[in-house]
Amino acid sequence: MRGNIYIGLGGSGIKTVDAIKQQFYSDDFIYNIASAFCAIDTDREALSNCGFLSAEELVDIGVVNPRLIYTANKDKFDIPDKNIHYLSNICNSGSGQVRSNGHFCFLHNDSFLRNKILSVYHELTNTKSKITISNIDVHLFFSSCGGTGSGIFYDIAKLIKEIIPNSNIICY
Repeated sequence: MRGNIYIGLGGSGIKTVDAIKQQFYSDDFIYNIASAFCAIDTDREALSNCGFLSAEELVDIGVVNPRLIYTANKDKFDIPDKNIHYLSNICNSGSGQVRSNGHFCFLHNDSFLRNKILSVYHELTNTKSKITISNIDVHLFFSSCGGTGSGIFYDIAKLIKEIIPNSNIICY
């Protein structure tokens, strides 16, 4: 049996993954696929509006006091100078369609995200079926037009490859 991990990034991605889970568990759909779900966003309100994803599947990477964090750790963050003033807009209310804001949130939450993705992987492989790392598809859903999804999709894909090296990553 093939395992699937569905990860929504940003507003469009989390809405899509929420709808997929709803469809999988509807009365009209025969569901026999081993799967796990995860929704990652900087917008706490958007995450709270997900109706079918559980609290454990929702990952808030919003950053409190982003300008202060950036100023204290400039070496860690590769934010274009022209975008630094946008950092003050990302305190749990989304990235404001600024990709570097999404990337900043990823970098600030790197260890947390690593642990979360590892947890989702272990949930799938330990409790749902006898899946090996050679047959897991990771589906990433995001918009290239927003801030969070477009700002973190590459970082998330790279992180997934580090954690699940033989996974197939499919982007939508």
